[in-house]
Amino acid sequence: PLLNNDNENQQRAQVLTFLAKECGSSEQQVALAVKQYQQQSELSPNNRGHVLANLRHACTPRYDRLFSLILEDDAQRGMQFLVSLRSDLLLFMNSLRASGDTQLLVYLK
Repeated sequence: PLLNNDNENQQRAQVLTFLAKECGSSEQQVALAVKQYQQQSELSPNNRGHVLANLRHACTPRYDRLFSLILEDDAQRGMQFLVSLRSDLLLFMNSLRASGDTQLLVYLK
């Protein structure tokens, strides 16, 4: 957890920040997929499935695949890692709230 030492805490915070900012869902892709979904009444029934698949893909964060791979490799250790990562995330978010850094919190939620 994010309580060991400053260097380790900083590294964990960097990993969490990277996952949140670089591996989350793209707002632009989600907005485009939602727009396509809203216009689906104009599409043929064959294209509706494609539109729904695009929406699902756009809303799924990229780290979802990474977490799946972690669990596939060794389920028990993978789950322990993800639980520890979540614990770090919650502690990191609390420290951000305490410091008033709300900009980064937007990515982490």
